[in-house]
Amino acid sequence: MVVKDCVPFGINVNSQAYFSGPQLKMVTEENFEGSLYRQVHTGMMYDQTGLHSSMNTVTNNNTGKPVPWYGLLKGGKFTIISGPARWTSGRIQEIESKEFTEGGKPKKGSWFIFDKPLAMPADKPVFTSDKDQVAGMIAENLERVKDGFMGSTSSFNAQGNCYVHPETRTGGFGYASACIDPKPPEAKPDGEGDDEEGKKKDAKDMKGGTMVFTMPYQHFMNNNGTWHFHCWMKAKDNGAKVKIGDKKMTGEQDISLTSDWKKYELTFKADKVEEAKNSNEKPGIKFTVIPVGGAILLDDVQIWKEGDKNPSPFCDQVVDGLKEMGVNSFRRVNMGGDTMENFLSPALKKYRYENSVFFPIGPKGKQTKDPYSLHDVLLLCEHLSMEPWWCLPGNLNLEEIDLFMEYLGGPETTKGGKMRHEMGHPQPWTESLRKIHVEIGNEAWNAMGRFLGGGFNGPDYWRDLFMRVKKSPYYKPNVLCHSAGQNYTSPMADAILGYTKGEDGVQYSDRYATGMYQVHGLDKAQLEVLNNDEKLLKFAFAYSMDGYLGKPFQKQIAVSKKYGVEYSMYEINMHVTGGDAPVEPRVKTNVSISAGINVLNTMLGCLKHGGIRTQNFFQLFQQYYSPMPPGPKNIPIWGSALSLRPDQKRYRPTGLALILTNKVLRGDLVETKHSSGEPTYTGTIIHGGKKAAKGGGGPEDLTFPVLHSYAFKDGTKRGLILFNFDLATPQEVELKFPGSAKNTQAWKMTAATPIANNEYETGEIQVKIDDEPMPALASGQKITLAPHSMMTIKWEE
Repeated sequence: MVVKDCVPFGINVNSQAYFSGPQLKMVTEENFEGSLYRQVHTGMMYDQTGLHSSMNTVTNNNTGKPVPWYGLLKGGKFTIISGPARWTSGRIQEIESKEFTEGGKPKKGSWFIFDKPLAMPADKPVFTSDKDQVAGMIAENLERVKDGFMGSTSSFNAQGNCYVHPETRTGGFGYASACIDPKPPEAKPDGEGDDEEGKKKDAKDMKGGTMVFTMPYQHFMNNNGTWHFHCWMKAKDNGAKVKIGDKKMTGEQDISLTSDWKKYELTFKADKVEEAKNSNEKPGIKFTVIPVGGAILLDDVQIWKEGDKNPSPFCDQVVDGLKEMGVNSFRRVNMGGDTMENFLSPALKKYRYENSVFFPIGPKGKQTKDPYSLHDVLLLCEHLSMEPWWCLPGNLNLEEIDLFMEYLGGPETTKGGKMRHEMGHPQPWTESLRKIHVEIGNEAWNAMGRFLGGGFNGPDYWRDLFMRVKKSPYYKPNVLCHSAGQNYTSPMADAILGYTKGEDGVQYSDRYATGMYQVHGLDKAQLEVLNNDEKLLKFAFAYSMDGYLGKPFQKQIAVSKKYGVEYSMYEINMHVTGGDAPVEPRVKTNVSISAGINVLNTMLGCLKHGGIRTQNFFQLFQQYYSPMPPGPKNIPIWGSALSLRPDQKRYRPTGLALILTNKVLRGDLVETKHSSGEPTYTGTIIHGGKKAAKGGGGPEDLTFPVLHSYAFKDGTKRGLILFNFDLATPQEVELKFPGSAKNTQAWKMTAATPIANNEYETGEIQVKIDDEPMPALASGQKITLAPHSMMTIKWEE
């Protein structure tokens, strides 16, 4: 036995907003409510009077323009989360833009000035570190929920004279509804600037109002069928009427409104939505709401399509796809900005939230609203016997952890238990689910883009939150707390696991989560050496195999042993997004059959050589990603399923490899031995980007076997996974194992070429899973593995 009690690999999911297809049965739930604003600030020090933050929330360091968060946070609340004054709260009196020295270089940051002195120990009047940025603070303004929301999102688009109205129906949630006025506005819309971008927005808004709700494209779901459109409406102006529907696809319905709020339950039938003729076409349904004869108020919109049969809140095709993939854990990233109560609430009782300084604030912003709640996910996991790994907001306080634990396991007499009961699940989740994985935020180390301000992985914070989880009267050992860091940075892992170890000697991290992304970029300079498909793919193979066998990974495992904390994998996939290389070679490294065998072999290698059992592939849906220049736009990457429509199912090879792996990945990983003299390949590693610029780009030739094997024993059930990384030559292998075999099944994933893929642009599906005829299996039997392929075999002893 090599690794005991293995489980199938899991998967990450995104929201419905980014090439992800329909996930919930309820495609749209919109309440037009405003936003919660929370950030985590990381800095070098704080004292009695204030705290340093590396994030400049006063002026933009590049443009010198004011940052809207200054006005938002001045007067807001702060909570210290590290050091001797942690969990002290107060008001932010002022924020100053100030120059500090970080890493020996001057840099502008923020100095938050408190409304009252902090209680600091006499021997520690300042909490600081010369080496690490360790001061941490939550800064928040939760009062702006009253702003409402009228920005453009994936689910609706407010066009023209649409604005937030401070009237809600009796018994309704929150502070806002949407006003749609057919007359152009008399003045410039509030909140728009005087710059050129602001003027362009003004021009778009200086017309009569219309609201559009866009359904998922035909690629992702069949739009033909019966649709339901439920909402609350009233006439703001006497005699106002409304047209609702898709004029071409469903027809429109004319509705006369009254001056009182009323719920409208409309039904539409669509039978004219055609299939896309190419990947650029995006046919689907757009429900428009058009006022006639006067302004109307709209609230609590719900849109769904008939036909789903499964008992979970998620649509059949996603449930069936997850069943087929056999995933064990189900992870959803979450950044900062949110509160725990909002995080737990159902969609029509949620506010939006935000932590990013790069997004505008107010009703015209791009704030986040999760289309589904944690409750929805737990119902799905319960239905499919999966383990939820739903990242909690990255900016929580101790009392919010108490609410979370009440929700997981508390009785109805507690606030959280009452929320669970009211949403229809009296039984504690700690009883109905096998395991519940808890992570605070996502990539708290990451200071890029919207990650900035989304979490904190410095001293004290995660330890205190995890300690609170385990001290709860509703805690059970099946709630697992994951601290997290960056791949290959063992010093970060060492620091974080040191932070989460208490003064009582107890280690409060149950797992340490890492992300083993492979090959982060590709440059034209590299392609001058990797100038054919064979060299390019062997480069990717060698990079990945060195990843789980090389010194950086072994240093991480040494940290794991030092603290006695098992590692987990929060995300893993190819990551060829950086650099200036064109799209074509990235297709070969990211989404070909070679990518499929490479990624899953890497996951299995991390299991065998690092004991990493809980691993989550990234991710279920996503077609493309467009990085910052010089990288090209629309790089095919990350999604494992392009469509789960039963009549148009289309997996990428990485998804197919995940399916094949999970057919047998359970029980104990047992040793496999290869005979001597087995064939090998040599891949040339050439690092790109900053590493190459510093002279560390290689080339370096690494040699690895072409055959890789993984065997599993679960009671009397046996499983074997075989990979052939030879790009041109079949490999005949002879299997030897103890005992006899019955009820044998086998599957293989092959393709005509090592660069074959299943992208829409390719046309016909090129990579498939085929049943391998194997009516009987006996020790000594010989089988042939096709080039660039994998095979899974299972049998009973």
